[in-house]
Amino acid sequence: GNPIAASIAIASPLWALKSLLLLSTVPFIIFGGAAVAYHGCRDDFYFDDIDVLLCPTEKHSKNFALAVNAAARAAGKLVTTSFPPMQFAKINEKLNLDYVQFRIDFITMFKPSVFNDYLKNAVSARVELMEVKVLSLRDLITLKHNAVESNYNRFLNFLGDAELIKQSANSELI
Repeated sequence: GNPIAASIAIASPLWALKSLLLLSTVPFIIFGGAAVAYHGCRDDFYFDDIDVLLCPTEKHSKNFALAVNAAARAAGKLVTTSFPPMQFAKINEKLNLDYVQFRIDFITMFKPSVFNDYLKNAVSARVELMEVKVLSLRDLITLKHNAVESNYNRFLNFLGDAELIKQSANSELI
C-alpha cells in the first residue's frame, strides 16, 4: 500500500471536516477504513465512509454542535431542530452526515482520558493543505481486535439464544 495514494483518496471527504472540526477547535482522530487505507494496509483505497473519533467533553460537544448546525445552514439545509449541544458529551454517541459521494460518521467511543492517549499516539497526515490526525497503526490493530472480539461474543450469544429457541420450539411440538 501507499499512504500517499490513500491520502489522495481520502482528501475530498476530509476537506468537509475542516469546516466542521478544525474551525471549531474540536480534536478528532480519523480511524476505521480510511485509517487502514492511510497506513497502506489495503490493496484498494475505496471506502464509502470516514469514521471520526471525537473526544466526549461538554466544551467539545458544544463546539461540535455549533459547527454542525452552521454547516447545515451554510449548505442550505432546512434544519427544524438543531443538533443538541450536549449530545457528544457522552460516550457511545454517533452522528452520520451524508454527503453526495460519502458519509462521515462522528463517534464518541471512549472517555476523554482514553481519547487523549489515542491522540498522543496518532499520526499526523497532511491532506489538501490541512493537518489531520490518523489513529496509529498499533492502536488501529488493538481497536480492530477489540471489535472482532466483541462481535464474536455477541455472535455466540445470538447462537446460544437461537439454540434455546429451537429447543423450546421442539419441546412444544412433542
